[in-house]
Amino acid sequence: MSNIEIGSLQDNYFHISSTGKTEPTDTYFFSLPTMGSVRISAEGSSGDINMELQDKEGRLIKSISTSDENTGILSTDNLGVAGYILNVSPVSGNTNYQVSLTPYGKVDPLTGMGVEAGFFTPDQKGEVGFDLLHDGGKYEGEVAIFSLDGMEKLTSASKEFIKEAAKRALSDSVLGHIVISESTEGATPEFRGSLGDENYNNEPYKGIKTFTMSPGKAFAVMLVPNGKVQEVFDNPEVGGDKRPLFSLSSSNQNDAWLYGQGVTGRRCSYGIGKSWLAGKHKKPFDPTIIQEWW
Repeated sequence: MSNIEIGSLQDNYFHISSTGKTEPTDTYFFSLPTMGSVRISAEGSSGDINMELQDKEGRLIKSISTSDENTGILSTDNLGVAGYILNVSPVSGNTNYQVSLTPYGKVDPLTGMGVEAGFFTPDQKGEVGFDLLHDGGKYEGEVAIFSLDGMEKLTSASKEFIKEAAKRALSDSVLGHIVISESTEGATPEFRGSLGDENYNNEPYKGIKTFTMSPGKAFAVMLVPNGKVQEVFDNPEVGGDKRPLFSLSSSNQNDAWLYGQGVTGRRCSYGIGKSWLAGKHKKPFDPTIIQEWW
């Protein structure tokens, strides 16, 4: 077991760690300087995790376990000025995970944008792997990733935000990468599942590709359904099947994000199809992205 002393939680706290058989529980000790709420987000990159929030006497306040349907967000209101304990343990086996604590009046520590899902972090080396799992439509689009560092200054899904996201994706640097381009690559021939559409696997499979981002810095995913990231950069107000879709979402029912998804991990397999296949998306779109993380 690892014990981590956070101290007084006056600002956002973020930590990447691992837990498993040899050290089955990580315990975080913190205190609140003022009465209010705290939002705790913890997501395992190689397995599900359990979270337990306790008072300083060890009495349970709230608990949660992550799963495909639950991204691991634990929010608690009306906490007093006192000390608290957070226990993080794996559901089974070993797992790497990231945990963030956000006190009352602050936004999430990773993005600074107040989003609740759809942002990710690379592993401790900054590596992110992508695999094209299934090509289920005749569209030829591109999938890109881009760093969110500093983008909290831009209005969500605005022209300025979209142009900056595309600029970062085109940089092929720690600020962003184009990770899948359907016009030049096909899906893995080893995939045997069904996503509801025929597999239009016309281009050569390029295998699992690894990209480097900044360790501990949040990034998001952008899909251009039937076009290129360069076209989005040239015209950030482009519409139709070239209109970019983003992985970000918030709890605001009127948020401006075009697409939300709340799963995390180190390696992602994408299937691009033309039907509504994933029930946990906030709103349907065409084509859709299927994500599988492990």
